[in-house]
Amino acid sequence: MGVVLDIMIAENHGDPTRSVESVEAVEGKGLTGDRYFSSGKPHKAVTLISKEALDGLSEHDGIDLNALQTGRNILTEGIDLNEFVGKRLRIGDAIIEGFELCEPCRGLERRTFPGVLKGLVHKGGLRGSVIESGAIHVGDTIEEA
Repeated sequence: MGVVLDIMIAENHGDPTRSVESVEAVEGKGLTGDRYFSSGKPHKAVTLISKEALDGLSEHDGIDLNALQTGRNILTEGIDLNEFVGKRLRIGDAIIEGFELCEPCRGLERRTFPGVLKGLVHKGGLRGSVIESGAIHVGDTIEEA
């Protein structure tokens, strides 16, 4: 079982990502207030990244990337996100279906630090879609649904 450490949204493309205490996940749309809400891109509805991946990037590659810089929506701890491709997670009151790894892109490296791309290959998080609406709060548990 994992836990939500942070929730991050950006209202528009190019806006800085900001932390919020809670968010409503809406089936078929995404996270309220986020740039991908109702975008018609359900594969970008929710993105998760683990604290363990960021800690590993720091320890092994000397790159201190914080969660806000990743562009992901939910920072997790204590759960292996890679194991949830094709599976469902209960996060707070919502159910998210993981459908692919969220590999790092060149844009992330351009916005942050050289080496981020290599350091997060297969550790960049999980893309998911909202299967069941519900509230997600910092501190909520994450488990297989």
